[in-house]
Amino acid sequence: MKQQTLAILREQWFLVMLLVAATIGYVFSSQLQWLSNYNTLFLAGVMFLLGLDKDMQAIIQALKKTKALAFVLVFAFLVSPLLGLFLSKLFLFNYPDLHIGLIVMVSVGGTIGSSILWTRLAGGNDTLSLVLSVLVTMLSALFAPMVLYVILGSSLQFDVLGMLISLVEATILPVIIAQLVKPFLKKQLPAIRKITSPTTQSIILLFMASAMVKAAGALSFGMVAIMIPIVIAHHLAMIVLSYWSAGILGFSHKDRIALMFASSQNTFSTSLYIIVKFFTATAVIPPLVYHLCQQFLAVGVVKWVRRD
Repeated sequence: MKQQTLAILREQWFLVMLLVAATIGYVFSSQLQWLSNYNTLFLAGVMFLLGLDKDMQAIIQALKKTKALAFVLVFAFLVSPLLGLFLSKLFLFNYPDLHIGLIVMVSVGGTIGSSILWTRLAGGNDTLSLVLSVLVTMLSALFAPMVLYVILGSSLQFDVLGMLISLVEATILPVIIAQLVKPFLKKQLPAIRKITSPTTQSIILLFMASAMVKAAGALSFGMVAIMIPIVIAHHLAMIVLSYWSAGILGFSHKDRIALMFASSQNTFSTSLYIIVKFFTATAVIPPLVYHLCQQFLAVGVVKWVRRD
């Protein structure tokens, strides 16, 4: 039993660290108020490292894969928000902050690291997954504000143009800057790539602590319990619908796996950034629950598609 527990901790150590960061942010919320001043810097740092690590030429070439890109865009920015809205209207009508948090999370598509990892473990096309995840993550800066305005705009006033500009500054601009300085860092790139993953993970942990600092005064563990079945239902529906639809459209088995993970995974850091900057404290609960659930569920999904 002890060995099994240690094995799970080794495989899911980052999820454990997310819970630790959330606990620290919650317990020491008064001492860590200063963290919220650096949320834009945190997200920009993640995207800058992404820009250094990825080849823009490969991304540009991938734009020619219009069928796969269109598939992921439809699922990430149309199917996912509509399904989230449906579940929210059914179960969260008495919880407006949770409604906002869920809609934000399911409207911000793409998560690069985990999407590629799970695609590789499931035997899918990890090259296609990489390209699609990078593109969707970057395009979230443009699409997410528009989707949120359509869904939330009639019931909630927020600065959609300000959100768009802020996301472009924090996500797309750092990638462009990274690509511009990359030719001058050729000798340093191997060393930079070695620290990219741990640095990115550390920044996301700081983001989580910052989000919990904001949510500490309003956090209810009853709300966490409410969100768990809702996010599981949403994520599993996205998994099944995207995998099944990709098969109907004639994609290969390996491509179906890549499309499934690229379509169903949502960006934790960007959704937290949007909520912390533009919405209320309690709205951080759905992204936290969703991110943890989607990573744990991915273990079972990998086993499922490998048997298919």
